[in-house]
Amino acid sequence: MGVTYVDAGAIAYDSIDGNLKVVTYNPVNTKKSGTYQVMYNAKNHSGIAAKEVTRTVVVHDPYIPTIIMKGVSPITIEQNSRPNYVDAGAIATDKVDGDITGRIRTVNNVNQKKVGTYTVTYNVTDTEGNHAHPVIRTVNVENVAPVIKLTGSNPVTIDLGVTYVDAGATASDPLDGDLTSDIKVNNPVNTNKAGTYIVTYNVTNFSGKSAEEVKRTVVVYDPYIPTIIMLGITPVIIDRGETYTDAGAIATDKIDGDITADIMTYNNVNTDQAGTYKVIYNVTDYEGSRAHPVTRIVIVEDSYIPYTKPKDAYYVGDSDEAITNSILTRGWNTAFARDTYNGKERVITPFRAVNNAGDYLARQDYKCGGPTGMSKSSIGWASSTIYLGSQINNCDDSGVPGASGNVKYVYDSSDYVTFRRQQAINRDIVHR
Repeated sequence: MGVTYVDAGAIAYDSIDGNLKVVTYNPVNTKKSGTYQVMYNAKNHSGIAAKEVTRTVVVHDPYIPTIIMKGVSPITIEQNSRPNYVDAGAIATDKVDGDITGRIRTVNNVNQKKVGTYTVTYNVTDTEGNHAHPVIRTVNVENVAPVIKLTGSNPVTIDLGVTYVDAGATASDPLDGDLTSDIKVNNPVNTNKAGTYIVTYNVTNFSGKSAEEVKRTVVVYDPYIPTIIMLGITPVIIDRGETYTDAGAIATDKIDGDITADIMTYNNVNTDQAGTYKVIYNVTDYEGSRAHPVTRIVIVEDSYIPYTKPKDAYYVGDSDEAITNSILTRGWNTAFARDTYNGKERVITPFRAVNNAGDYLARQDYKCGGPTGMSKSSIGWASSTIYLGSQINNCDDSGVPGASGNVKYVYDSSDYVTFRRQQAINRDIVHR
């Protein structure tokens, strides 16, 4: 095709007329493939026609059509994605016939509901029956999930009260491309409340396939520790045997407010045992921040005052209680000799009364001298067996001089009164 055709022609002969003129009909078009008939005819002089002779000329198309596929191959699509897969198709051309796209036959077996590899095949034949080489597109149906990637740090720690701006994330899918704008973020962070928060990121591609959830941990940190304020004083000094009631403490936190109820108190005070003890206060706020411990010192003292005998003093009995009783009953305000008289033990008083307001002073059981200065019928002494005498002459055979007839007094706060009170406390402790 396309080559100039030169016909070889024909000759005609008659036995009478000799060579005759040949009339040729030549329809050959070498620009168009096909089968043509070249016809030859002749007549002699008498008008008799020769039998027509034909030559077959085939104009051949040596060119096959060409198919050009649109789009790419292979192509990957999501299983069950929407919209459904629409093939990009192909075009076909032929050197002789021109555009023969409309003659393309397409075989498409893609099943978008099932994961697998499929083909789309394109075929075409030109008008001369020339077949193009088939063109095949590969279509992969896959079930691919999107991928989310965090932007910024993880975990994140911020101070309480500071505004939190999340760094976000990106999402992509090998088929659907960038899905960042479709990310769903759940951000519960409250910077007004200390704690640990989880920010979550999720996305779904066009086929409904979800990415694996991505999380960011945000810690809102309380930088403030609680404060403990101790009530009362320290150190506290109490007597042995006395009941101890701790004054306690209060606790406050900049964020949580009053957390006094959360104070943990360690109290090992034992008032039955003299010693130095500690009461320790601790507290932790709701965020786990610990206050600096506060300590109160409690000193339990043994206030029993044992009598230390003066040099050369003698006692009745050998126990502390007997010594104290002897001193109080036989030597309130009198100075005695410092030796033994008539085989009797004698004591020396450690106190001296003063002429001032307070308790009466008198010696017990010294009756024989007779009352002077105050009688037993006086107010406060009506039922007393104590007599005040100006002279007591050795009524107990001890050789001890009699007491003065003057009535004596002492202050309530004097050593004497203090000793009497402590002596009673000590005696009570001993007898428990």
